[in-house]
Amino acid sequence: MVNFNKYIFIFLIAFSCISLSAVENVIIVVIDGARYTETFGTGATYIPNMWNDMKPYGTVYNNFYNYGETNTCPGHASIVTGTWQYIANDGSEHPIKPTIFEYYRKSTGKPENSCWVLAGTDKLNILQYSSDTEYGAEYTAACTTNDYTGDLITWQNMIHVMDIYHPNLILMNLKDVDMIGHEFGYPEYFTAVTRADSIVYQLWLKIQSDSHYQNATTLIVTCDHGMFYIENQDTYSHGDSSEDSQHLIFLAIGEEIPGNSVINTIRTQRDIAPTVGDLMGFATPYAEGTSLFSGDGSLPVTLSWFTAKQSNGNIILEWQTESETENLGFVIERQTIAGNNEPESGRLEIASYKTHPALQGHGSTSSSNSYTFKDKLIIPGTCYEYRLADVSFNGVVEYHKTVVIQAQKVISELWTVYPNPFNSTITIAYTLVEESPVSLQIVNLMGKTVRMFSENRYQAAGYYALHWNGKNDSSRDMAGGVYFIVLHVNDKVSTQKVILAR
Repeated sequence: MVNFNKYIFIFLIAFSCISLSAVENVIIVVIDGARYTETFGTGATYIPNMWNDMKPYGTVYNNFYNYGETNTCPGHASIVTGTWQYIANDGSEHPIKPTIFEYYRKSTGKPENSCWVLAGTDKLNILQYSSDTEYGAEYTAACTTNDYTGDLITWQNMIHVMDIYHPNLILMNLKDVDMIGHEFGYPEYFTAVTRADSIVYQLWLKIQSDSHYQNATTLIVTCDHGMFYIENQDTYSHGDSSEDSQHLIFLAIGEEIPGNSVINTIRTQRDIAPTVGDLMGFATPYAEGTSLFSGDGSLPVTLSWFTAKQSNGNIILEWQTESETENLGFVIERQTIAGNNEPESGRLEIASYKTHPALQGHGSTSSSNSYTFKDKLIIPGTCYEYRLADVSFNGVVEYHKTVVIQAQKVISELWTVYPNPFNSTITIAYTLVEESPVSLQIVNLMGKTVRMFSENRYQAAGYYALHWNGKNDSSRDMAGGVYFIVLHVNDKVSTQKVILAR
């Protein structure tokens, strides 16, 4: 009866702050690139096993996010460190902060084979240990990779490792969803998701039937990043700050996990490492996330949206909050992005509530509030990524989604029209420094367009000269008087007054 009451208590509060007994084993499965949309956002269509056979006995977080870098190596590194890791995506850099494997081995004194990384790509061997000098290679995890040979081979390796070494802490990467999404798109992408679902379920059945893992294991299923669909290529990609790339799946099932629980509170990838430490009874002192067992993790600021646009040569950032709790204010960071969507420079703080009164928060309020910041120090043609953070009264910094925008180039110099006034034909000349959408029209004093030369039509870089003979779009002569020539290049509008003398 005591155990039953304890279970009901845990179920009702669903990951609130409780005292946990140590779990012997934790297994993390990362379905590389699995979108929330085609998994727990859809239901049983592509994940029948996780939805029908596992979800009723576990806990699902519907609003689980990667607010760091949505690429494979950084995403996996954030999972095992509990910190956003902005590292190279080619496997050349180890995580900067200690991993759960290092924390576990250092705290328990257990051997290398007690921790294991099994991956479908060789570059994820970086997860074995971090570059932190306090931990590092001395506390490495064992590792087996099979570069792009398929999830079924990774699964076979998993069975072998579990049977021979019985590791306590495992991360298994299923790579097919990501790889197939990049290469083949629909419908192969969905087939790969369903295959991963089957492997996860087979793993869960093995846990239940293996004497070492039975009744002693928590299984966590998540992803490193999602993927956005590229319609004109019929493929998928990631690495941006879109909802599809940032929105992750999260299912926990097994020891100390409430059953049939769906939680809509926003939590992030950084919370996985401290949750594993909480479950297994070891500290994760450098993790920046919070254990899913330590309160609801509600953000001090609930953000409705965060956008960027260009206007008159400036980048305008706008955001709106749904509510604020002890919000001191906001900080804005910026970095430049190269043509391959990789960061070109480190993030720099460009504005803060300390120096810009408009960024000061509203303390605690349940009302929505709007904020605006104008970045004037931009270089035309440069791609920028902006990151927004709020700072609570006690100094805790919480980062929100990023936005990316290309600072558009405009016409190089003032364009010319001549002669002015004119009585037969006028020449309209302008120069484009790069391919741009161009609209050119003649407007009368009433604001009506009488002649449209081009409407949002892309033109290559170069010099252009058009001629207007004073006729409208119906080739009828216009009456003498004042007209306006309006030129749109990207989002910049230039207007010149001309006089038609009849």
